[in-house]
Amino acid sequence: MSFSIEKQSTTDLRPSTPTWSAVIVMSLCCAVLIASEFMPVSLLTPIAFDLKMTEGQVG
Repeated sequence: MSFSIEKQSTTDLRPSTPTWSAVIVMSLCCAVLIASEFMPVSLLTPIAFDLKMTEGQVG
């Protein structure tokens, strides 16, 4: 009776499956950041109307 032990390579540290979840999360974070920067600009018109000022004066 003979036994063979195979040595596994320790130099290959790449994951066996691609990590697409990280790409999706980073894309979502970038989209939220850009949307949150433009949101206050879209509120200038209602604020200017309520204060009876021009949009340039409010901004």
